Amino acid sequence: MKDVARIRIQVDNAIRFKVEKPAHNALLLAIKPDLELPNPDYQRAVRMGRKPFRIEETIRCYEWDRRTGVLSLPRGYLGRFLEHARKLGYAVDEEYDTVELPRQTIPNLIELREYQIPAVEALTSVKQGVLIAPPGAGKTEMALEVLARIGEPVLWVTHKQDLAIQVRDRAVSRLGLKVSEIGIIGRGEERVGKWLTIGLVQTLRRRDLSQWADRWGAVMVDECHHTPAATFREVVHQLPAHRRYGLTGTPERADGLHPMMELYIGPIVHRIDPAVVRSQGGTVTPRHKTIATGVRSEVWDRYEGEVAAWSRTCEELALQGKGDRLPAKPMLPWNELMEDLLTHEERNVKIVNVLAQWAPGHANLVMTSRVSHAMELQERLAAVNPDLRTVIIHHGMGLTRRQEAIEAMRRGELDVMFAVDIPKEGLDIPRLDRLYFTAGGKDPIMVKQTVGRIQRPHPGKEDALVVDFVDFDVGVMRIHYYQRRKLYRELGMDVGTKSLRRTA
Repeated sequence: MKDVARIRIQVDNAIRFKVEKPAHNALLLAIKPDLELPNPDYQRAVRMGRKPFRIEETIRCYEWDRRTGVLSLPRGYLGRFLEHARKLGYAVDEEYDTVELPRQTIPNLIELREYQIPAVEALTSVKQGVLIAPPGAGKTEMALEVLARIGEPVLWVTHKQDLAIQVRDRAVSRLGLKVSEIGIIGRGEERVGKWLTIGLVQTLRRRDLSQWADRWGAVMVDECHHTPAATFREVVHQLPAHRRYGLTGTPERADGLHPMMELYIGPIVHRIDPAVVRSQGGTVTPRHKTIATGVRSEVWDRYEGEVAAWSRTCEELALQGKGDRLPAKPMLPWNELMEDLLTHEERNVKIVNVLAQWAPGHANLVMTSRVSHAMELQERLAAVNPDLRTVIIHHGMGLTRRQEAIEAMRRGELDVMFAVDIPKEGLDIPRLDRLYFTAGGKDPIMVKQTVGRIQRPHPGKEDALVVDFVDFDVGVMRIHYYQRRKLYRELGMDVGTKSLRRTA
């Protein structure tokens, strides 16, 4: 009878085992495709015709110690690893050295909605995994419910001060905790709470986490689609907590690295369908309006001419048998293009006229990508309709001023909030009911989460509206618009089936 190959794995902050060849060769071949991902930086260089010097073709999600022969794998891969090993007939001995702490009793005032109950039960039934829920589904409250049921001291990992404050405030209002009882690592503080500690990933990455690692039996990673970023990955990879969870509304990533989320945190254990949330009154489905700006761009026209010339050159070289000497395709001067569009007089006049007519009586969120553009729109709007109360928020203004503006908007003391790349995550103002995209955008995470800002139910909110200002005569902006339409449909919005150039 043939001896069964054995593998002894150690599980703490990672999965480790000593590789024995040739006994483990079959397993190594099976797991390698899961742990090597195409490097988007390499692909981008090739796509642009550049030689990818010193850029690895793949990202390897494992560490190999040649001296000891030990292979280290990300902890979230445990279930998949065991599945491969057992399928191939290996006998696996598992040794756990994770941090598991005594349970504390946490006061809990949370009342779950019907669709939240299965999500909470799914997370509490596993030691590691990811919950996917759309904006407005109540991810923060579900996560706090999970952690309260578990009772072990927890580190809540986030990447923005606004999100940290939001979690702290929810923990105070829903779990009856005092602000002084909640620890914080970041914003100039380093204090571990008795049960809940909120850590900003940028600070955690700069610290030796071994000094605190035995203080947390659970880790909750907020907006865990960011895990592929080195800042998140390096932090999570240091923590041997017994339980490891992640929350996200948008697991997809434009760079294709979303599998790393599951590798480092755990498998997706539950998804909440946006349609279920809408049907139970958890979110409001916005209407949609498209407004054609009618402007052209000299920058885009010049770029199109350069691409046409490049194409002709490539054809000529190919006919001459020199197809291996093709020049690189011209790069789109994105910053120059946006400068041209966002400073266009006619375009900004149209945007402001729409705001002046549609903003009164509503809570309006105006998205742009530049502070200078927000300032120009605010100034023009004040001249056209001085009765509208406006504010600009952006990351450069400081947390205190930003929070004061957000609180004023929540209280109904403001009518229009111009936001520069803020609302993607964590802007919790339920009364918002109008959203205006004035600078394009196609990133699925940005679009879905920004639309989510106006989907939250609120007393007196009768409907919600997304307004798209579209530069149809600028090819890249037109393409971005149609990509947004696809995302709107996924959110249940009725955007029609025809390519209409609507005007206000």
